[in-house]
Amino acid sequence: MILTRFKKGDLFVAVVTATLLLAAGAAALIARAGAGDPVAIVIVDGAAVDIINLRDARAEERVYASALGTCAVAFEPGRVRIAAADCPDQVCVHTGWISRPGQSAVCVPGRVAVVVRGDRAEVDAIVG
Repeated sequence: MILTRFKKGDLFVAVVTATLLLAAGAAALIARAGAGDPVAIVIVDGAAVDIINLRDARAEERVYASALGTCAVAFEPGRVRIAAADCPDQVCVHTGWISRPGQSAVCVPGRVAVVVRGDRAEVDAIVG
């Protein structure tokens, strides 16, 4: 079988690379659409599974299951966050609310990401 020639690390690198490529492709498609309002894109296992217009978002919490665990994502008008996750370090939960285009909250062990996209990305700093 073809998988017997690869080590566990090789498979991990391939999965992570595929996940990043799919996430970049989904983000490029959303950016090309040109929607003026900020949208939250929920990416699970490398595929965009939900797109929520943050201006029209209702206060709710949705649970997303990946191959490695679950994440609860909370939406409110104008903002989104990862409210709970199965991961041991909880960095994604401590990221808190995100609302500006370009911001993201990522649960790396759970393979879930929430990315905010829109027309008005803000500059954090200019170095020159």
